Amino acid sequence: MSFNKILTSDDPKYWSTDYVVESFQIAVPGGDCSIHLLINKNDTDFWTRNIQPNSSNQSLRQLVDANTREGLISAVLVDGGYDGGAKWTGVRAANAIRDALEDLTATYGEIKFTSWVVSHWDRDHYSGSIRMILDDLHVQYTKQKNEANLTDGDAKNRIKSSYFMYDDAGKCLTTLYSPVFDNKTWKRMKKSKWKPKGAHWLLTRNKTHSDLVDFLLLCTGKKPFQDMRRMKFKDVDLAVKLPGICRMCENYENLAGVDFFSVYDEEKMQNWKKGGGGIHERQITFTKLLEELPNPEKPRFLCVGAEGYVLGDNMAQVVHRPSEATLENFISICSLIVWPPTQDPKTDARASYFSGGDSFNNTESKLATWLAGTRVRVIKASHHGARSSTPSAMLESMKPSKFIISAGFEHGHPSKSLCVLLHILNNC
Repeated sequence: MSFNKILTSDDPKYWSTDYVVESFQIAVPGGDCSIHLLINKNDTDFWTRNIQPNSSNQSLRQLVDANTREGLISAVLVDGGYDGGAKWTGVRAANAIRDALEDLTATYGEIKFTSWVVSHWDRDHYSGSIRMILDDLHVQYTKQKNEANLTDGDAKNRIKSSYFMYDDAGKCLTTLYSPVFDNKTWKRMKKSKWKPKGAHWLLTRNKTHSDLVDFLLLCTGKKPFQDMRRMKFKDVDLAVKLPGICRMCENYENLAGVDFFSVYDEEKMQNWKKGGGGIHERQITFTKLLEELPNPEKPRFLCVGAEGYVLGDNMAQVVHRPSEATLENFISICSLIVWPPTQDPKTDARASYFSGGDSFNNTESKLATWLAGTRVRVIKASHHGARSSTPSAMLESMKPSKFIISAGFEHGHPSKSLCVLLHILNNC
């Protein structure tokens, strides 16, 4: 099996909702990658009968025949891993994601991603996903040229990713979310002479539509060029820019409060954020956020932080990067799966999963304070369990029952201090 399954809604109090969330940690060779599915509980009796704490470590594929499962609403791809060590190809990581998708498709049917979240632009968080998408685009491009007998120009304008969603008019609905896409326009931390890495050089902003992403397809012979490091174009036989492959959203003020389970609707998001100013500018509490969420009846996969800010922060105050933090890690996207309160949001706030990319402990501490004691059932260690992340106060406040450390054993991850802390908390 090419993934580990984490059921993030196995508590009986979640059964009263009409939805379930299944999260899968993909077994990439290095770095991090996960897939999250929002599912409608068409057969409530099935879920009550099978999804209980004593069976929560079983995959749905172990519980139910593939033909039985229906109701997939949304799928989210987070990061993409890499091949480990000094390799820059992303081939093995891409294969791991494809294997997982093949396995999941057998249970849930065709999977198209509503969102692709790159928590930050370090290669251990994007190489596999970019490689997988580029390989698919190469297949689509070759088909258009050979089977439809089109010119290069006509072929590239018809390319659609097999992993993304499109409307009837052919417009892509899938959005790529990252803390910063074009670092040339990045203006945060004005006094800093450093800028974070932007999107990988194979991805560029569309010149006509600034919210669309173009992909650069490189080939040697009949195969995609594998090395993802910058290279000279004389090393390749074909270089084609494929326009408008997906949408794009960047910067904390645009990311704050976005639901990755929903197709990004800029107009609706702006209308929601208008009350009292943009949500990124409001010192909003977690319970107040739950009260204000549009369509509050379903769970949300919310962006709750990026660029060192978290919801509830006063953006008039400049955040300061710790001296030991790389800028790419520090600005990572933080995300949280939240559930509609069954009663009063002030006493029944619920969250089932937290992931913070490579965020640092000061950002996570602020988020724990913002959650005001709300329990988070599953936590993924930020920065693969590095000692600079996952502070003890955060664990004590969130009280997770499951804890994930992604792809360790490189760069000293996970740290001994975190392992000891988890052991102590588990035995308290």
